[in-house]
Amino acid sequence: MVITFLKKHFKEISVVLVLLYVLNKFRVVNSSDAPLPGTTLKDDLITTGATIDNLKSQSLANILYEATANHTQFGFPATDEKAIYYVLSQLYNQADFNKVYKDFGLRKYSKDFGTASGVVTKEFDLIEILKYELNQNEIKYIRENYPHLSIF
Repeated sequence: MVITFLKKHFKEISVVLVLLYVLNKFRVVNSSDAPLPGTTLKDDLITTGATIDNLKSQSLANILYEATANHTQFGFPATDEKAIYYVLSQLYNQADFNKVYKDFGLRKYSKDFGTASGVVTKEFDLIEILKYELNQNEIKYIRENYPHLSIF
C-alpha cells in the first residue's frame, strides 16, 4: 500500500523534498553576522555565581538541543522557540548561561536540514546552533526579554 502510494506520487514527493532542501539551503539567517566561528568551545567563560546546579544545567542544555536539532512539526524539522524561551527564563545571570553553554558542549547538527542528523553533520556549539535556528525577530525578542544574558 505504501509502495503503491510512493510510486503514484513519486513526482510530487520529489518536488516537495527538493523545494524544502532549496528553501532551507538558501534561507537568510542572521545575515548581519559573518560566517559563524568554527567548532571550538569558548573555554574562558566564568561560571562562578551560577544559581543552577550541574544537574539542572545539563537538563537545560539537553532541552535546548531537543528544541533546536531534534524538534519536528508536522513531520518536518522545526525550532521549538517556546522551549528555548523557557530555558532562558530559568537563567538568572550570565554565569547560568555560561554553565549551560559549557554543558551543551559541541553537538552534532546539520545546517542543511536544521537537525541532529542529515547528509552532513558537524559539531557546533550552542551559540552557533541558536544563531542558525533563530531569525532576526526571535533574536531581538531574546535580547529585549533577557537583557541579563549576553548570548549574541
